[in-house]
Amino acid sequence: MKSFTTLLLLTITLSAMAQTKATIMNAIGSGDAEKVGQYMDRNIELCFDDKVDFMTKPQAKRALASFYEKNRPQSFETLHKGESKGEDSRYMIGRYKAHNGNTFRVYVFAKELGSGLIIQEIRFDIQK
Repeated sequence: MKSFTTLLLLTITLSAMAQTKATIMNAIGSGDAEKVGQYMDRNIELCFDDKVDFMTKPQAKRALASFYEKNRPQSFETLHKGESKGEDSRYMIGRYKAHNGNTFRVYVFAKELGSGLIIQEIRFDIQK
């Protein structure tokens, strides 16, 4: 009985985490800085084309909103999801296409928090 309960809890946790990953990537792809902000840690590393900034959550939400104003979303595709070995962390990679013709490789690094994820880093690197 204990093994069944453990297996059930593990399945629920993994399902919730997969759903959180999808929600985060959908928010990034839709250009919704507020929604992305719901999953950010108190302090976050936010990078736009090799310009790295460490900022608070409110600062990061404003910077992300400004990015979205200049690069309105046209399409988004999740390319890869994975986990770092030996750590409780996940990463996601996607391709963000903006209406202005710019295409960005998006990298998101998040730590596990309970049955969800909290974003530690987001990178937008322009594709040339």
